[in-house]
Amino acid sequence: MRVITLLCIVLLVLPAVLALTKEEATVVVETALIAKSPQQYRSYAYVWPVRVLSAKETHREPFTFEQPVWFFWIDPHPELQFGHSSQYVFVHENGFYHAFEGQLPPTNLQDAELFYVGRKPLFQRIRTYLKELL
Repeated sequence: MRVITLLCIVLLVLPAVLALTKEEATVVVETALIAKSPQQYRSYAYVWPVRVLSAKETHREPFTFEQPVWFFWIDPHPELQFGHSSQYVFVHENGFYHAFEGQLPPTNLQDAELFYVGRKPLFQRIRTYLKELL
């Protein structure tokens, strides 16, 4: 009986211990998507504070997941106010991710945490500054 109880505890606790943390999922998104994007220097990226089971918890898409996933929204054009191209990213606990193109921001963006603000490389910022002086 103790073996069965111990086995049940391990099966319930182990997935939570081995699950990808928010910081690890953020690294996946930064290296796999943002760093390879031509808009990386102007993009904003958001992460939800908790994992979600359904895309309806974050935006308008109707699909669900069997296990909780980390949700990210990448906005390559934060200066645009209305619908424009963006990416919805779902990172699974094994590091695998799904990225979908979208046009609208998530319905509850106020719940998200901004974790990435793109900046031009230093040389380009200096050149822009010098052009403005002349």
